[in-house]
Amino acid sequence: MKHYEKQFIDGVWREGTGGKIMENRNPYTEELIYSYRSVSTKDVDDAYAAAKKAQPQWAATLPEERRSYLKTLASVIREMESDIFQLLAEESGGTRAKFGFEYGDSLKVIDDAMAYHLMMDGRIMPSNVPGKDNYVFKIPKGVVCVIAP
Repeated sequence: MKHYEKQFIDGVWREGTGGKIMENRNPYTEELIYSYRSVSTKDVDDAYAAAKKAQPQWAATLPEERRSYLKTLASVIREMESDIFQLLAEESGGTRAKFGFEYGDSLKVIDDAMAYHLMMDGRIMPSNVPGKDNYVFKIPKGVVCVIAP
């Protein structure tokens, strides 16, 4: 099984620069799956800076091209299904039914995101000021930072 002990920042897989060695253990057997160096504030800052640098080019990407990237992502995830299930089993000690739900839910999020480019239209809304209209435009906010399991 492939180990995921590095982070992908600015097009490069690299080890964290934090001061702690983390262990990924099977919660059922306590077997060490792999260890890895923790991330640091600098790693988070580097990831944010790289995303901010890439964001203007991404914003200029045509909607159908974005959809194509997501379609490729979903395809790769489907190809890796057995590896993903094995990794989830070793890392969480959960059940196949739980993995099936998490796996399917992840694919659903990607599939839903493939339609977002069709929902970026603006709207004209009524105003509380006589003779005026409110124009509402959906404009991306830019880079955000999310810490997730």
